[in-house]
Amino acid sequence: MIKPYSQNLIFFDTEFSSLDLDRGEILSLGFVKMNREALYLEVDFKREVDKWPKENILPNLGIKKVTSEEAAKKNRRIYW
Repeated sequence: MIKPYSQNLIFFDTEFSSLDLDRGEILSLGFVKMNREALYLEVDFKREVDKWPKENILPNLGIKKVTSEEAAKKNRRIYW
C-alpha cells in the first residue's frame, strides 16, 4: 500500500468546453480530500462547446449549474 506524503492531499478534476485557451470555459470541477470531503460544481457557460465535449461531457452534466462567481464563492468557503 502506498502511504501518501500528507493527509491533506486534494485531488481535482475539471472539464472544459474547449482546449483552445482563448475559447475554453470550465464546465465542471470536482475536488476530493483523503478524508472523502468533496466539492463538485457544474458551471453555467456561455460560449460555444467543441464537438468532443458536446458529445461526451454535456450529456452527463446535470441541470443545476452555478455561475462562475458563485463557484468562486463556494470554493472560498471550503476550508481545505
